[in-house]
Amino acid sequence: MDKRILQKTWTGNKHGQNIRYGKGLPRQTTVRRHILEEKDEPVNKENTLKRIKTSTSIRYLGCRINADLTWGKQIGHMNSCVMQLVSHLQDNRVTLLQGCMILKEVLGPQLEIGFRHAYVPEKRVKKWDKWITRAILRRADMRNAKIHQSAIATIIKGVTLEDKNIIDKTIQITENILKRSSMKTYYRHELKVAEDEMELLGKEHQKGKIEDKITEIMNQKQGKTN
Repeated sequence: MDKRILQKTWTGNKHGQNIRYGKGLPRQTTVRRHILEEKDEPVNKENTLKRIKTSTSIRYLGCRINADLTWGKQIGHMNSCVMQLVSHLQDNRVTLLQGCMILKEVLGPQLEIGFRHAYVPEKRVKKWDKWITRAILRRADMRNAKIHQSAIATIIKGVTLEDKNIIDKTIQITENILKRSSMKTYYRHELKVAEDEMELLGKEHQKGKIEDKITEIMNQKQGKTN
């Protein structure tokens, strides 16, 4: 076997996983033979895997995620995207038309992956809508106008970030349930659990309404008797 090929390739076990660095082996060379011949070769420290804390977020397919699922890093990135548009509008770096186009065509896609996978508090999303609405009104020289954010979305033929959050999450749930995947059974089971809980809450709410109505009727009868 050519020794130059063996020097460019190293195979070993790291954290319970088989990892191979460098160029691939020839077809006639087996992994077992390669390991036996290269067992005395020193490990390259630059290629070793690094362990990080479970609270440390990493970027994976555009989403900043950690093992604790705190989503703080992802929400912070989304917040910076919103504030960038707000600052451009407030400082007159873009026109009103450009700001509305950025809101529809740029900011929406930037926030989509976060809305699909991360848990973003509803209060935070409502704040983003308020900030954007104020910035647009200020750029339009209508600072004192009292216009709801849903009206702004209707004018620019778009949706508010609050509505987009709901839409993106609905699309993600639908894809998880319908698309071919090994996780389809799991997602369908989780959906069934959620539906049962919602049905139970609905029954309890309806039961509470009926009990309140009965109490009100009894109080009315007692009042007439007295």
